[in-house]
Amino acid sequence: MNYFNYIKKAIPAYLASGVILALSLASMIIMHRYNNELNAALDAIKDISIKKYMVKKEIERTEAMIAHIRDDLDADMTRPNPERLMFRALDDIKSNLPGALITVSRFEEKEDTNNLPVEIEAGIKNYKMILDYVAYIESFRVPDIQITNLTVSEGQSGGIVLKITGVLAMPSADTQM
Repeated sequence: MNYFNYIKKAIPAYLASGVILALSLASMIIMHRYNNELNAALDAIKDISIKKYMVKKEIERTEAMIAHIRDDLDADMTRPNPERLMFRALDDIKSNLPGALITVSRFEEKEDTNNLPVEIEAGIKNYKMILDYVAYIESFRVPDIQITNLTVSEGQSGGIVLKITGVLAMPSADTQM
């Protein structure tokens, strides 16, 4: 019986100490998680500041390169450059006609246009490819591609070769302003 009275009096103390222990354990777990999240946030801030520094250096390097192109190479970026547009068109043709061989001659200036003679040679498999290639080349507006000769012949290896001869024509820079 003595034990019963002792247990009856001790249970509230044990329950109170258990609740206090559970609350302190829960608060320690919460504080540990908070500490981990805080460390992760600080690491992210450090990464952002490092990346900010790297981006800033890259911007400075790019600006220096642009200044070099503008000042040292005397590139005028305010006026349209017909040659640059023609070369960009040639790059587009080369990337969209795989396996094509593109040959160019010298720039010719006639009246108010700049012309660049072009010869495009490409291996083809069927008639549809001829139509697709010619339609693509004729789709250019600036610079305009004027086809002067179109030849379909048998190649040395027995395949069919499409040869397009023409002129890239672009108004000269003086007439564009």
